[in-house]
Amino acid sequence: MACDQATRLDPNNAFAYANKGVALDNLQRYEEALAACDQAIRLDPNNALAYNGKASILIDLQRYEEALVAFEQAIRLDSNNAFAYNGKGSALEAVRKGLRSQLERMRLSGEMWYNRSRCMKKR
Repeated sequence: MACDQATRLDPNNAFAYANKGVALDNLQRYEEALAACDQAIRLDPNNALAYNGKASILIDLQRYEEALVAFEQAIRLDSNNAFAYNGKGSALEAVRKGLRSQLERMRLSGEMWYNRSRCMKKR
């Protein structure tokens, strides 16, 4: 992979690590991609591209709350970053859907009502 050669030639090149993360994400090698983006962030904490890449990978891994944090950091670094705003919206929607389905599962299982009645008895 060309990104591997770029990181070997210049191990302090945050841009090369961020691009390597994107390339690995496209190959569905998510953990390696995440490590590459984390390395880019360590080398350059102000690299919005690295935070965008990290957030996208976290979405692929269904780690939506962590993706939100990364998208928010990308936005702090570049307030004109349309990709980050769009990604943040997608992550928020996924979190909302996850919470809604979790509540629905609890309701159907009776767990929600059991917990509610236990709390009411403690008063």
